[in-house]
Amino acid sequence: HPTIVALLVRLPCPDAMAKPKQRRRAGFLAATPEQVGMSRSGIAKIRKGTRFEVRKLKSITGAAHIVLRRGKCVLALADGVANVEQRSRFRMDTICRLHGSTKALVCAAFHTLLDDGTVRLDDSIDKFV
Repeated sequence: HPTIVALLVRLPCPDAMAKPKQRRRAGFLAATPEQVGMSRSGIAKIRKGTRFEVRKLKSITGAAHIVLRRGKCVLALADGVANVEQRSRFRMDTICRLHGSTKALVCAAFHTLLDDGTVRLDDSIDKFV
């Protein structure tokens, strides 16, 4: 008579094997200011200043800010209203006019290219045109 040996192997549940989901803000991986070498108090000032402009001074009806560092989101803040008549909330995906703000965005993008070494300040413009 042949001998039958049964081997019972205990495998972990597939959920236990899955990587834990990482928190996200505004579609980016989230991080604390300290995790990316930033000051928590500096981020708090942005939050406080935005709320002050929107809620107390009422100098703007709404605003959204995203602070990214090393590819991670440290702050995603939307406050105020997008449409005063309808009283719809200003959200991270609210579409609005940037007016003169594009200069700051272009500068930030250019500084990123400088940091990456993609461009240098002494590069000839002919290289890019």
